[in-house]
Amino acid sequence: MARLKGVFQEVLAYISENTSIEYTRVWNDQLNLMERGEIYSFPNLACFLEIDLQKSSLSSGIVGGDIVMRFHLVHTELDAGDGTMEQNLTVFGYRDELIDKLMYHEFLGCSGLQLVGERPDYTHSNVYHYILEFNCSYIDDAGDVTKTQILKDPPTDLQVNATIVTTI
Repeated sequence: MARLKGVFQEVLAYISENTSIEYTRVWNDQLNLMERGEIYSFPNLACFLEIDLQKSSLSSGIVGGDIVMRFHLVHTELDAGDGTMEQNLTVFGYRDELIDKLMYHEFLGCSGLQLVGERPDYTHSNVYHYILEFNCSYIDDAGDVTKTQILKDPPTDLQVNATIVTTI
């Protein structure tokens, strides 16, 4: 069934294979690390995935809950070539592409994704950072205790002789 690592891998692979965004990674606050010079450089069009998971126990070690998947679109465009150096409208094309591919898509263990929020992040220099938030339900069987249980017939030679009583 579903494991969180598998969800990350499946989502990142799906984006790089089905959109024009080839560079996909797990979000690790790369933009702040980049501004401090503490991280490697990455392509000027990238999508980073962050997952927030609120879990509750369903029973037998299986948990479920709602996932918020945050897609951090990072794009650098110094000049669009149309005389508007201070604005980046290209990132909205990538936004539209992500929404088109992700809306209602079901990944392993997840219900269909729903767009629940989006916002720009203006705190970074020389890069445009746009965040899309999708929500879905998720079932995680990583702690499923029934996978380690051995089910077999009990060792007994009990004989049952039943008699139906029709009158008293």
